[in-house]
Amino acid sequence: MLTFFQQILETQRAQAEAQQRQTDAIRQGMEDAHQLALAAVEQRAPHPGMRPRYGDIQDFKKLGPRDFSGTEGVVYADDWLEDIERQMRASRLADDLKVEAVGLQLLDIVRTWFRNKPALTGEGRTWAEFKLLFKEKFFSSTDKIDLIRQFQDLQQDSLSVEEYAAEFGRLSRYAEYMVRDPKIRASRFREGLTWDIKIHIPSFYETYTQIYAEARKVEREWGLKPKRERDLFSGASSSAGAAKRPQLQHHSFQHHQPQVQARAPVQQQVQHTQQRQAQHGAPCGYCKKLGHIWEVCRKRLGLCLYCGEAGH
Repeated sequence: MLTFFQQILETQRAQAEAQQRQTDAIRQGMEDAHQLALAAVEQRAPHPGMRPRYGDIQDFKKLGPRDFSGTEGVVYADDWLEDIERQMRASRLADDLKVEAVGLQLLDIVRTWFRNKPALTGEGRTWAEFKLLFKEKFFSSTDKIDLIRQFQDLQQDSLSVEEYAAEFGRLSRYAEYMVRDPKIRASRFREGLTWDIKIHIPSFYETYTQIYAEARKVEREWGLKPKRERDLFSGASSSAGAAKRPQLQHHSFQHHQPQVQARAPVQQQVQHTQQRQAQHGAPCGYCKKLGHIWEVCRKRLGLCLYCGEAGH
């Protein structure tokens, strides 16, 4: 039975890795295309002795700036403004064209707000004024407090380590004063990890990079899944067990055979776990005893605590 579960886990892991590789390839392709567009603009370097050539709105549009409609939320608005400024620098957009250029990327209620602001549509408008008015409109104190609270409450829970790290980085920039010290930042990241991952990270790791790398390693080596995937697998396992139970009641030899085959892998896992526990000294997350972790906990698996077999 354990071998059957391991086969399902290996299949799910292979599918997840294949999907991740495909996603990475798509992301890399988009990034390469964007870098080529930036390089094409940046190649227009001025000759020695000549004044730098400023870009125009057409150069800016070639970099594919995103639109903003005002309904995407404060985080998107923050990211959008940073991307717009980066693309303006890459295209060498002249200062007196920046407000006009960004106005072309505004949609719906934001476009109406923009048109009704004399300071943004009249003569002498500046990019600094636009940023000030934009942040007053779309970055309220309530929004900032809510993002800080989200960071304070952030836990890994049903997220993978990579997803948790991404969310940690996204929210921490709004509470930079809380994690300005690298050790405090690393400690806060460690605290938010799930217990079954956190117990394997050595206590002497004090940097974010060390803790993140070790968390990814533990998740990969032990085949740990986010809670949402474990719950799904648990449901599938229960259904599979229910379907097979009537046959096992009539064929005692078939019922006994999988137990014998599953014993060796469990023993191998226990030996590996004991080696890790000797290094880190962490208790099992299920029964709280030393010498193993929850993946091979005999009490959790319903195995005999003495010999490691089931059925007696």
